[in-house]
Amino acid sequence: MKTFDGGSHIIHLGEVVAAHADELQRPLIFYQSRYMGLDSLRPLE
Repeated sequence: MKTFDGGSHIIHLGEVVAAHADELQRPLIFYQSRYMGLDSLRPLE
């Protein structure tokens, strides 16, 4: 893994060597300080 100074952030860059997806779990994204569901892109309350 490599680490870079991004000013007010630290950026980590690495290689994915394995992954797993659980089809029973809903994916999330974190955007504008909120978690959003990919299905509707609206905030999860």
